[in-house]
Amino acid sequence: MPKVLYIGYEITGTTKGGALLYQRSVARSLAERGWEVTCFFGVDAFGCRSLPGIKKRFKNGIKYLDFYSRLGAAFRNDMKSQCSQRAVEEITRRIIYEEKPDIVHIHELQMHPAAVIDIIKDAGIPLIKTMHNYYDICPQRDLMQDGTRICNGAGDGAHCPTCLRNPRNPWINLLEDIIFRLVGRRLFSFCLKIYRRIFPRKETKTAKGGKRARDAACTADDVLERNRFFSERINKVDIIHCSSPASARILTDNGIDAERIVVVPISVVHLKEIKAKPLRPDGYPVTFGYMGGNVASRGYHVLVKSFSLLDSSKARLLIYGTFLKGEVESGEKGISKNGYYHIQDINEVLKDIDVGIMPSVWNEIYGLTGLEFIKARIPVIASDIGGIPVWLKNGENGFLARAGDAEDLAAKMEKFTKDTSLIRSLQKKMKPPLDFDEHIGELLSLYKSLLG
Repeated sequence: MPKVLYIGYEITGTTKGGALLYQRSVARSLAERGWEVTCFFGVDAFGCRSLPGIKKRFKNGIKYLDFYSRLGAAFRNDMKSQCSQRAVEEITRRIIYEEKPDIVHIHELQMHPAAVIDIIKDAGIPLIKTMHNYYDICPQRDLMQDGTRICNGAGDGAHCPTCLRNPRNPWINLLEDIIFRLVGRRLFSFCLKIYRRIFPRKETKTAKGGKRARDAACTADDVLERNRFFSERINKVDIIHCSSPASARILTDNGIDAERIVVVPISVVHLKEIKAKPLRPDGYPVTFGYMGGNVASRGYHVLVKSFSLLDSSKARLLIYGTFLKGEVESGEKGISKNGYYHIQDINEVLKDIDVGIMPSVWNEIYGLTGLEFIKARIPVIASDIGGIPVWLKNGENGFLARAGDAEDLAAKMEKFTKDTSLIRSLQKKMKPPLDFDEHIGELLSLYKSLLG
């Protein structure tokens, strides 16, 4: 059977996240089908970034090459390091030479410099890239300006330095690394939380009076050069896999070659384990469920405002994720707050939810959480943005609400509190989401087209 090399990232201790779940699902599925699978994944474990290194392990028939480097997650790195880093590129060349894959599939470049694409193409290996966010066209991977509103593009880059965080001092990384090795990850994580409570992050003013993160700002030219470098590399990829037409349009609007883009909706393997709920009887309260945490792009602030507009005697809100001090507390206004959950507990989480809420304000690539709701036969209210309208059909499995509009979201939620039989009515019409095996069949067709 052919051999595939996956390039992506893992975050120590993380159990939830669409990109992570998808890349794990695909790797395991291909290994079960007899493919030889190697995962070259960057690992960000707080410290351990002072020197690049590889840790080899095997799990479920898959070889994992866990890669520790100076590159952290998302845009914590300077613009040049996101493009090229010699030590990482040398390790990548060695892995390509030793593993000799028939095909390379990149999930994420957030812990790998974009120059690895040159290495793969120079080796003459077919390459596919799945887009899980917009990191490849902007370091702010959600395309959210200042984390609060959709960015319409870098333009001349003037607003980029006030939006992006830049790298920390390398001596801080080295000190972090030493402490990490001395006390271990759990104790280090605990100490880091205590430190951040005592010394909270502060904002400083830029020369133009705008706000920026505490770290030194990059320049507009740095960002534009970084984006140009990435676009040139992405346009070398043989197949650019997008899960929705909306995300494909955003890429083409930012200079990505449309002829290389293939739209294939995605799924994840754990959907098979989710049980469809029985038809809900009439009655109050209606329990709305949200599983996005306090992330501005996920629209948590919109949801809290919307929920405050409802009759609290008829509704309650069950939310999962991490939340900051000073927000609405659990128990207030019918709100129950919970932390993150393990994916194996998904049925336990979903059993108490009557209506799922996805109030995203960024252009969701697809929105896998919505598939979890639908597989459990839970109607969904979600924003009319990004890839969500691909699977959410008004009046069939839920309702679309205007992104960022708290009043419109509240109006859609009120449909269920005014008539609880609507939940049962939608449950009867709901169809299961895309089966993961069907998706793997389409993905394998892409692989075979590259292998010729």
